[in-house]
Amino acid sequence: MKNNSIVVSGGHTGGHIFPIISVCNYLIDNNRTSINFYGSKKSIEYQLTNKDHYTFRNIEPSKIRTKNLLMLIKGIINFYKTARLAKKYFLIDKPDAVFITGGFTSAPIGWAAYKNKIPLIIFCPDIKPGWAIRFLSKYAKYICCSVEESKNYLPKNKTIVTGYPLRKRFYEKSIINNKRTFNKSEKTLLIMGGSLGSSSINKFVKKNLLELIDKHKLIHVSGINDYDKFLKIHHSLNTTMQSRYELYEFSHLIPDLMIKSDLIISRAGASIFGELTETRIPALLYPGKFSDQADNARYLIDNNAAILLPNINQETCAIVLSLLNNNKLLEKMSMNMDLLKNKDSVKKIAELLMEHTNEK
Repeated sequence: MKNNSIVVSGGHTGGHIFPIISVCNYLIDNNRTSINFYGSKKSIEYQLTNKDHYTFRNIEPSKIRTKNLLMLIKGIINFYKTARLAKKYFLIDKPDAVFITGGFTSAPIGWAAYKNKIPLIIFCPDIKPGWAIRFLSKYAKYICCSVEESKNYLPKNKTIVTGYPLRKRFYEKSIINNKRTFNKSEKTLLIMGGSLGSSSINKFVKKNLLELIDKHKLIHVSGINDYDKFLKIHHSLNTTMQSRYELYEFSHLIPDLMIKSDLIISRAGASIFGELTETRIPALLYPGKFSDQADNARYLIDNNAAILLPNINQETCAIVLSLLNNNKLLEKMSMNMDLLKNKDSVKKIAELLMEHTNEK
């Protein structure tokens, strides 16, 4: 039996990296497949994947989408340098297919795959594809996406709705069989702003921490940038307050944190299409203004599974506390979230990859 080889790339955000990890681990568990991850050792993709059974190939592309002329020129030069380096790596790894999830890291890899006539499979995490996916979509064999609305931006003849691929832990019985109940006076609020953290969300937590944990329990994933600051705040609390405030810099236990929480405040990165729907957690979404997260948020909001936080201001705390006390609304949002689940996303993408690898 032939040992398949797949090259994967996508980076700089968890929304790009976790789908790769989910699909690749499934391939390793179910097929004779070697995975070669092309990314930067200076970025988060290396931190998140260096414990997995992948070969990591270091590349150093830079942003092309910029208004700074010098950065644009540098980005274009690095694009072609990285594409040439990828072609050299291809000679070693002999990939049957290339799988990318977007971000400027993956653009030259996808381009090199097209030039080398290697089947290119893309997963578009967000509703609206970023420039790298838009650029590569015409060269791809297939494009997978999280929700139907993405087809408005992609070639319909080769775009397949698979859903957002989740890590294995999200599909374990303790997660799937969890029965949410909201008829309790004290609830648990989960606040997270991405792997690096959201300064706006973290400022809200700092300002309103004592009021929040006086009434409810709080789980706070601060992100890398602000963790040390919040650790000092946590140490300054008395023992009782510390027990009501659970702090993480970053956590691989997100499914468990979601399951034991009654409401989440978060950005609207692509992972909301899988993580929130699978755990059925009601959400207050604060989309990042630096990206197309507003489109992602609108999808859950239009389906009455989430509520939009257009701003985080002095009224936000009152909104949060009011929602935590509205058991009927939380129950309705949770039920609507459950209706948006897309089953077997990982398996669908993995099987598509295996089906369309080159026979050599």
